[in-house]
Formats: sequence, C-alpha cells, structure tokens
Amino acid sequence: MARSSSVTEDEVGITCYTTSSLPGFRGVLKHRYSDFIVNEVARDGSVVRLTSFDLPAECVEAKEEDKAAPSADADHSQALESFSGLCGEADCRALKGLIEKVAAGGESDLSPLILSPDADKAHRSEVHNFFRNNFKFLVTDTVEHSDGVQKSIRVRVGSEAGGGRGGAERSILLCLRKSPDNYLQALKGIPRTLRMMYVHSYQSYLWNHAASMRVEKYGISQVIEGDLIYSKESRPEEATSVGTSEADDGHANLSEIDICSEILPEENIQSVKIVDSEDLLKGVYSFEDVVLPLPGSQALFPGNEVAEVYHEMAKKDGISLTENAHGVKEFSITNMKGGYRRVFQRPIDFEWELMTYTDDSASLAETDLDIMSKDKLTDAKVANEPASTGSSVSETSDCKLEGPLETSMPTSETSVVQNKSIGSSDTLPSKLAVKLSFTLPSSSYATMAIRELLKNSTSVAYQKTLDC
Repeated sequence: MARSSSVTEDEVGITCYTTSSLPGFRGVLKHRYSDFIVNEVARDGSVVRLTSFDLPAECVEAKEEDKAAPSADADHSQALESFSGLCGEADCRALKGLIEKVAAGGESDLSPLILSPDADKAHRSEVHNFFRNNFKFLVTDTVEHSDGVQKSIRVRVGSEAGGGRGGAERSILLCLRKSPDNYLQALKGIPRTLRMMYVHSYQSYLWNHAASMRVEKYGISQVIEGDLIYSKESRPEEATSVGTSEADDGHANLSEIDICSEILPEENIQSVKIVDSEDLLKGVYSFEDVVLPLPGSQALFPGNEVAEVYHEMAKKDGISLTENAHGVKEFSITNMKGGYRRVFQRPIDFEWELMTYTDDSASLAETDLDIMSKDKLTDAKVANEPASTGSSVSETSDCKLEGPLETSMPTSETSVVQNKSIGSSDTLPSKLAVKLSFTLPSSSYATMAIRELLKNSTSVAYQKTLDC
C-alpha cells in the first residue's frame, strides 16, 4: 500500500500538549503565503528584514556557460599550475586527467576524483574555494578517506553532483550504474550535507518521543530527579561544549545549502548535568532549564526513565546509540557529537491582536516585500508629482495602486482596498483572525507554539480538511 506523503504528528513523536488542561480553538494555519512570516534575528538582537533585491557578490551563482563542460582547446594551464602548488603534483596530474576526459565528452561515465588525504581543515576550505573560483563545472565535498580515519576532498562533474529535486536518488542510481554491487559507495554518492540532514532528522525523531513521554508522565510544573538541565553552578573552565555534528569545511553547493537550510547547530551547551536530590532541595532549577539530548557520542542521557525511550525506539529500528554496529563510521550516529534542546521555551516579545476580514485571499499581514513595494510606489508618486503644485506627498496608508507592481504577489495595500470594498457588502459574513507576533531562539519552532494554543494537529493532512 502506498504511503501518504504527509505524516501525522503521532508518527514523528509529537503526542501531547504542555498545557492540556487549557482549551484550544479552531484555526487554519498558512492559508495564504503571508500567513506565516519568519524573520531571522541577528546576533545583536535586531530583526533581519529584506531591504533590497540585490544579491551580495559572493552569493551570485555561476553562469550556466561557466558550469558547462570545457571545450577541448580550453587552456587550464595557469589554474593547474596554481593547483599544483596548492595540492601537489600527483593531485594535479589526476585533476588534469579528469578535465581532459570531461572535455572529450565522457563525463557520464567518469568516477569521482579523490584527492590525497588532508588533515588540515583550513587547507581543505582553501581547496574548495579554489575549485569554486577556477573550475565551476566541477564540484567538491569532503569525504572520509578509504582508511576510515582521515578526510579527503572528492571532485565530481557538476552535472553528477546530485543537487536539487531528486538529487539523492539520481546520485545513487549513477553510482549503482558504475558499480552495481557497491551499495555503500552509492550511499556515499549522496551529498554529505544531505546525508547529515537524514541523521539530524532521526535525532529529532527520537527527541520528540522523549519530550512527549517526559511531559505526559511528569508534567511541566517541576524538575524531577534524573532530568538534564543547564547547570548554573559550573565554572567556565569546567564547561563542556557539545555540538550536534562533526564540523565540516564550510563548503556546499548552493543546492545543498537550500536542502539543509534548517540544519543548524543547537545551542552550545556550556555545562549540562543530571539533577540529583541535592539540586531538588536547593530549588534553583525550573522546568525551563530542562533539556533533552540529540543522541551522539558526547551527549548525556537523562538519569531517569526518559532515557529508555531513546534506546527502545532506536532498538526497534536496529540502531545502536552507544556503539558502531556496522563498521562504517560516517553512517553511525555515534560519529555525531550530539547536542541538546530545551524541552520548554517561553516566547519573548509576544503580541497578539484580533482582526476581522471577509476575503479569504486577502493578506492580513505585511511582508517585507509589501513594505518595499509601498516605498517604491511612494517614490514613484513623488517623481510624478507636478513641481508647480507644491503639494506634499500623501501618507502611505492613503495610497491607492493605479496598476500592478513588479510582482505577481498581492501586496497589503491592495488587500486593504479589497477588504474595505468587500466589507461594505452585506452578502459576505465577517470572519475572525488572530495575529500573533513573537520571538524564539534557534531550535524552537513557531508551529509548535501555535499548536499549544489551538490544541489541534498542525500536520498538512489535517490542515487540508479545514476551511477558513
């Protein structure tokens, strides 16, 4: 039987609410594209907003002609000479051979080039940048060397890199076509950033089940013995910093960055400890200090029954959280350092307001694009204002669009006009919306915060059953 493309909350371990005693209310999420607006927060606490459509120079993608295979008479001698100084004669000869094969039109049957082992992360980053700048038709990533210990850089033809929709499947099939029985190598053909996303997803899957069990069994009113908490007493020199994964070289194709844009390091933990009876007597910790681990070699497990959830779930899936059962280091969860997430995070800067509307397609909130469009409209009106009249520019809220802006998306300005005209009709009933605004730290999710208010599933399948 074919599996539905949409999973339920129960299937991913989200099975309870932190405030189950409070009633919820019916509401539809993300009916319009502007119903869910997310702005990043900079390190200094300022909200990052879109103010220009211009791309930074380093983010501009290579032109398609630069990504194409080189012609047979293309001269790469200067770039190869520089590469020889960077990586040595042996790697230079191998790279020259790869380029010649690509130029001859044999790129469909080429095996990736594995450069010599390189233990220097800074040097690997320099090599990745060299390829970006000099050989745009080739892509690179970092892989484990055949000795299982060191790291090497893998060089592939851009068309075989496996980015974009269906990229992982395409990479596997290309590898299997070359080596039909080498399934391990086929898995390694998937870009490393995407492979890491699979592991991060499984960590979150286990975390969800553990968090649900902790809340269902013990509630959120207090810390219990065996909980993991951020220690408030450890000195900095005693701290243990734990990340979620082995650091990479800071390289990735643009398509890989898109795939993995949500894969961010969890909060760096200065010190995590298991709560004991003495901590409970002191009463210095609250439920907001409680964390649960994303499993890995350096992450602690709780000292109570919650830890059993991790091991039981993993065992059902044939996975060990404490040892590498299959001998392939990079496909073992024990190769991850691990990390932690708070079980409960209180939103800050929380604001809300009730709004009425009649048009289901009208935008109820301004996006950064709306604001930029209004500013552009105001500038255009100033430019077109006759100089002899001496009249001042009207306020933005009084502007009316005379024609479409350079975007196919509706702006809040048109929405306001539509609401006013439709609202005057007696045939359309008025509907109620609640507008929420709040700030969350990384590894906290707005959808889960809204779920606590609604007491309804946020899954796509359930949301599709609702009407505005």
